[in-house]
Amino acid sequence: MFDSQSITGSTLAGAGELHPQKHTARTFSATPRVLCVRPTEPSWVHLTQSIHAAGLSPPRCVWVSSYRDAVSRLREEPFDCILVDVPATGSFVRDDNGPFGLIRALRTGGCEEPIVMVGRLFADAEWTAASEADCDVFVSARGWDSPVLGSIIKRALLRGELVRENARLSAAHNRRLVRDRDESEQLLAHQRQLIAELEALPSGAAERGRESSTSPDEAVPDAAASRRENQNHGFIDRYSGLLRSYVLMGSGSLASDIAEMADCFVAASLPPPEALQIHLMCVEKLVKGLGNRSARHVVSRADLLAIELMTHLANRSQRASAGESSVTSGPVFQPLRNVTGSAGIDLSEK
Repeated sequence: MFDSQSITGSTLAGAGELHPQKHTARTFSATPRVLCVRPTEPSWVHLTQSIHAAGLSPPRCVWVSSYRDAVSRLREEPFDCILVDVPATGSFVRDDNGPFGLIRALRTGGCEEPIVMVGRLFADAEWTAASEADCDVFVSARGWDSPVLGSIIKRALLRGELVRENARLSAAHNRRLVRDRDESEQLLAHQRQLIAELEALPSGAAERGRESSTSPDEAVPDAAASRRENQNHGFIDRYSGLLRSYVLMGSGSLASDIAEMADCFVAASLPPPEALQIHLMCVEKLVKGLGNRSARHVVSRADLLAIELMTHLANRSQRASAGESSVTSGPVFQPLRNVTGSAGIDLSEK
């Protein structure tokens, strides 16, 4: 019969070493490896015939008579399926030395291989325990000699492979989401670095503004900074609405709104680095709390809006520079032409 010694301590202590690395990427081989746990050796002829009738290759079966030996064998090599015999007499749900104690120890130790419980009669408590341990249950009057056992083993193998495939796809999906999130954060960090580099560049307008703010004629320099900050807050609210609309609808129907926003920035003498800073603040505020894929979509659309806005600002700045150059050059006076017909008369100023 079963090993009379208690396996509670040894099973639970050794269960943590059963699978130092989980075989999540391993599919069951062409030759299924089956571990049979029962007090007496099963009929290999009936078991092999039932597995072959289910469409599987001839299996490699290993038989152990005690739960301690089962734990030791699982430590040594992996199996595609584990068959556990459940005697028809006695209650084994709460018994740590019984089959359910073995199954709890295996699941606690990280064993994810399919487990098929073979018995002739199951009580409600045993069905519940088997369901909680994610085990397949095969109940038959013939038990291990039933020709249907091979089909149950095949179904358990396929279900185990499906679970492993789902785990692989879920892990790949999570890695892709994390990668998308990292890309979005890297783009925002690159934009912040770009703004810092633009602010560090020497600017004639910035130098003039710095000189005017330090001149004695300026009574309260902090008041101008406060007004600029309040002005930027007003731009943030307005630009946030434009950004949300752009993300939802694109640039098709918002060309006039973008041009109007650029005119507001130019009228307020807002330098491009501060305009980009406002853009970045609105993007970070909009991305916060979104999912990874949504954040990436928002950042992509926001980049297009920033490019379009910077294009408008560049065109307006170029026109303003051209206008200033034409004004500073002044009018060019040409000598007046003699329309009286008399030669030698020059009416231009000397």
